[in-house]
Amino acid sequence: MSLGIHNYQRYIFGSPMLPSHPSTWEINTLVEGNPSFWQRLQNFIDVWSYLYYWTHNNAITEQKRAEEYFGSDTPNVVDIVKNMSILLVNENPALTYARPEQPNVIFFTGFHIQKTPPLLPEDLRQFLDDATEGFIYVSLGTTVSCDNLPTEIVGNFIQVFSKLPYKIVWKYECDELPGKLDNAFISKWFPQQGVLAHHNIRLFIYQGGLQSTEEAIHYAVPLLGIPIMFEQASRIQRLASLGAAIFLKLNELSKERLNTAIHQILNDKSYKERMAYLSELSKDQPYDSLENAIWWVEYVMRHKGISHLRFSESDKPWYQRYDMDIIGFLASPYLKSGSFRKRKMRAVVCVLYVILFSLSLSVNTGRILSLSVVPFLSHQLIYRTLNLVLHKRGHELVIVTTAPLKDPTLKNYTKIDVSYGFSIITEYNDAKWKISQMESCRQVFTITTEFMGTIWDNLEFKKIYRRNSGEKFDAIMMEPICDLSLYSMAHRFNAPLIGLTPMGFHNFQRYIFASPMLPSHPSNWEVNTLVEGYPSFWQKLQTFIDVWGYLYAWSHHVVTARKRVEKYFGSDTPDPMDIAKNMSIVLVNENPLFAYVRPEQPNVIYFSGFQIQKTPPTLPKVCNCSNDYYLADLRRFLDDATEGFIYVSLGTTVSCHNLPTEIIGNFIEVFSKLPFKIVWKYECDEFPGKLDNIFISKWFPHQGILAHHNIRLFIYQGGVHSTEEAIHYAVPLLGIPIMFEQASRIQRLASLGAAIFLKLNELSKERLNTAIHQILNDKSYKERMAYLSELSKDQPYDSLENAIWWVEYVMRHKGISHLRFSESDKPWYQRYDMDIIGFLAVMTFVAFLISFYTIFRILRFIYHYYQIPCHNFQYSNAKSKIQ
Repeated sequence: MSLGIHNYQRYIFGSPMLPSHPSTWEINTLVEGNPSFWQRLQNFIDVWSYLYYWTHNNAITEQKRAEEYFGSDTPNVVDIVKNMSILLVNENPALTYARPEQPNVIFFTGFHIQKTPPLLPEDLRQFLDDATEGFIYVSLGTTVSCDNLPTEIVGNFIQVFSKLPYKIVWKYECDELPGKLDNAFISKWFPQQGVLAHHNIRLFIYQGGLQSTEEAIHYAVPLLGIPIMFEQASRIQRLASLGAAIFLKLNELSKERLNTAIHQILNDKSYKERMAYLSELSKDQPYDSLENAIWWVEYVMRHKGISHLRFSESDKPWYQRYDMDIIGFLASPYLKSGSFRKRKMRAVVCVLYVILFSLSLSVNTGRILSLSVVPFLSHQLIYRTLNLVLHKRGHELVIVTTAPLKDPTLKNYTKIDVSYGFSIITEYNDAKWKISQMESCRQVFTITTEFMGTIWDNLEFKKIYRRNSGEKFDAIMMEPICDLSLYSMAHRFNAPLIGLTPMGFHNFQRYIFASPMLPSHPSNWEVNTLVEGYPSFWQKLQTFIDVWGYLYAWSHHVVTARKRVEKYFGSDTPDPMDIAKNMSIVLVNENPLFAYVRPEQPNVIYFSGFQIQKTPPTLPKVCNCSNDYYLADLRRFLDDATEGFIYVSLGTTVSCHNLPTEIIGNFIEVFSKLPFKIVWKYECDEFPGKLDNIFISKWFPHQGILAHHNIRLFIYQGGVHSTEEAIHYAVPLLGIPIMFEQASRIQRLASLGAAIFLKLNELSKERLNTAIHQILNDKSYKERMAYLSELSKDQPYDSLENAIWWVEYVMRHKGISHLRFSESDKPWYQRYDMDIIGFLAVMTFVAFLISFYTIFRILRFIYHYYQIPCHNFQYSNAKSKIQ
């Protein structure tokens, strides 16, 4: 795309349709901020009328043309477009209206900008050098010329320019200028970048063209935009909202308005300053834009298309994408009643220093408050990795953590120990598979809220956040947890907020950031029943109730968090929900290639595989608990497994202590009959059975085992790190999820043909045995996992380096509000125009009733009109017969 995405393209790809968002440039009236209900109604009608016209005219015409050349059996062209591998869009998300897009939308910008501006012709160079007061450059692009500009407009330009103390450089294509300008240099062509790069330029008057905008931003030239067509108005309005331009309409371009706008820009230094800031932003990129676009083109060619980045919701009707049918069904009882209501750690640390050296580039250092308080080791591993890299790059860190690193040699690395949090989740661990997913989430809400209370009361932490502590920070980095109280640290220290989630997004996070809420999408791991493909209406109804019930339960804890913030910081502290909405970026530990594809915000930055070592660890002698606790040679045990071996590990939060005895017995009985050796991470001192083919230990070098050439299968719980490592080493998976997002992750890998999903509470000997033999006897599981492994290693940049770049980017710019989605300030029903749809539905219903009533009255009138004369006629005949 050589410009922004059209709405018909978003409709095809299943991207969110946001009629009143200012990025929707096809509408007649662009409105920023909070448009009124009637403005939103007009925008809604504009956008859907536009789509109706496209689907009933253009799409049909294009289908006929395709069939004319390729035959009547040609697939529907819209279906072909839906399967587009990637869409390259010439747009810089940092300078446009932020909105969620699909992961296969790749942005690029500034291809044409020359590293060295072109030389100016001698006469032009001399003219510009002599412009000691400055000059104004005027060009309305290549599609607009003096021939099709109204004479009155050209006259207004000439009259205003003649009275300015500045020289004018005007790209004017006609042979004669209808007036005289002594201070102007007029030509049919200019080396534009050379003109914009000149030190005497003061202002660029233009039509809002894409490439001219990129060049003006690159050279930090303030803009006066007069849009002519298409997306130009939206682009100029965005720059005006950023304080770097003024927007004027061509049909309202009087001499007075033009003169006022020119003087306003030239006399107010803020326009130049804001454009200089945008110029700095545009040049501050994690990678070369052209190289990245080329990489993605070749990536598609290498893998013969990338359907794994396709959004499955694009196959569904628009009303099902946003559960309009479900909402209508739930609303119908209210409509009838007529009433409405308001409703491993150590190994990873060793390898880090190899990674750190490659990252040690020159950087402006800062001070970071890292709040890594979630008491799960897998979460802490991610934080520890990122914190150590940032520390190595010279940043000072103050870390509140449940797993403090025991290294007294680290300087400028302050640790506040809240490891007592692990004891709080013990009771939850014992019961998590006995309850539903939704109930599990509700329990976590309660536990987290209680735990946050203990963190606020921590004496060491209090010394940091108290009002007169004198502490200053350049960034606050934390996991976006359900209790929002710690978000207030961003306000307390006036520092940008950076989110880091070691697992996929929660729905409460999507709700805060105004990301699309898609209750029936399989990425919604909080629901009780995950359904891929086309769920039935009743399944969708259940997931809708699950998701919004989950959010309702979470909202009660938001109130608690608000009260806690007011207790410690006072009642004038901003609402933590508003602070959360202004989070600069969210780093998400997830590879979009292996997750369920869905649109997300541009400030959501994905990373994966931080912990994967370039060289797998050597296999040491470890205690084999199955044979009288002697130190055994693990490597020899695996080398001797000529038939292969199966590795079993259910992660760090699940152990034999809280696994049902029946489940352990099922494992032992099935393993005893297999011809393969078993390597089992088992934490208890006594093993309830005897297996001759087994190696048992409380700890294993995980990656070393997965990298061994004799491994045949990995039985695990679906943890994010174990999944990344299994994919990296191409090991097929048998997943038995225990908690949270693990079920969704395993189900996704099963849908990709690389795993089998089993439920723990249904884990019989027969099911376990069948699943193991299915994977081991069917080569496709290994082949699919090998393909996914290849995909995981084929990346345009280093994931860790990219995450670090974004953290430092936020610090350099003291927050990046330009990537924030403005819809997050609106109620959920306005984000998706639910009130507009409801209004139109009611009006349609009323119109139907009026029409029905009118027809009824007409028919009744006709009936009486013909019935009465007939009755009188019959009465007269009867009377005459009597006489």
